[in-house]
Amino acid sequence: MQVRDNGVVVLVPRYGIEGLVFTHDAGERSAFTYDPEKETLAAPGCVLRTFDAVRVRIAVDTRKAHRPRLQLIIVDPPLPAATTSAR
Repeated sequence: MQVRDNGVVVLVPRYGIEGLVFTHDAGERSAFTYDPEKETLAAPGCVLRTFDAVRVRIAVDTRKAHRPRLQLIIVDPPLPAATTSAR
């Protein structure tokens, strides 16, 4: 739905879930280059644009005992580097 410099906002219409999928963890250097004019994140072999269709895996992050949260991970297209989750 939206491209940002640190990730993309995705919508899973089947469940009505919307969340930010980060392309890199905090403090790490991103493999992607952000172009605000074209609203794209580009890396070797992968370009993410606004309204591109992506496939996500939905999981529950239970690292904090009393505060589980949904975790969205882009599965397709395959992203370079270890990618991430919605926070």
